[in-house]
Amino acid sequence: MMKVQISDWDTPFENDEVHILEVIYSYSEAEFQHKDFGVYAFTSSIGQDYSFVVRILVPKSGEIYSVNFSYVCGYRVMDEVGYAYLAQHTAKAERRLTTVKVRQHPWAQESPGLFDASIKDGWSFLILSGDECVEVVSPVEPVIQKENTLRPEHRSIS
Repeated sequence: MMKVQISDWDTPFENDEVHILEVIYSYSEAEFQHKDFGVYAFTSSIGQDYSFVVRILVPKSGEIYSVNFSYVCGYRVMDEVGYAYLAQHTAKAERRLTTVKVRQHPWAQESPGLFDASIKDGWSFLILSGDECVEVVSPVEPVIQKENTLRPEHRSIS
């Protein structure tokens, strides 16, 4: 078994705590045909330039970002076991990174065709929140856009 490799992925929030708000996978436009019910055509609610979007909140600043992929070969959203395995490998010195590139991990070994044929050098993009993560296999680095800044409500949390 090869050793998991982690590489820097510079993002505006790579050293901050984040919370994953949404994961959206969609075609920009599509038609689905059904022999009994006809043709359904729709346009995606997300921008036509992107087929996969991860929206995150950075609590420290209240900023919301969208991580926009124009093309994806595969993705997964994980919690618990899958997350714990990848999170332990992202530790650098005494800090945990929020965004990294990863390769030679179990998913790459389970699906070598996905990684070898789809992306350069076998790297995928990983976003880790406090208790879940999203991994995206894409040959193109995503476009990161700052959406807005939220102010927290001041109320007691039970």
